[in-house]
Amino acid sequence: MGLVTPFELTRDELGALTGRTGRRSDPVTVRLSTYLDDVDRQLQRISTMVTVVSAVATFLVLLLVFWLWGSVS
Repeated sequence: MGLVTPFELTRDELGALTGRTGRRSDPVTVRLSTYLDDVDRQLQRISTMVTVVSAVATFLVLLLVFWLWGSVS
């Protein structure tokens, strides 16, 4: 059995961090950097979705304001 560096986690240790449980007999190690890259990708997706939804909402609000302004005058 080799030494585990601080940058490697077993599936059980990763499950303890993420709240997910796995089989205890599973010896697969997951690199922490790989896990953090996945988290970073997810955060980028969420950020992109928030930006798109915000832009669409702003456009619709401006459209509504100009439509109401045109109907009043």
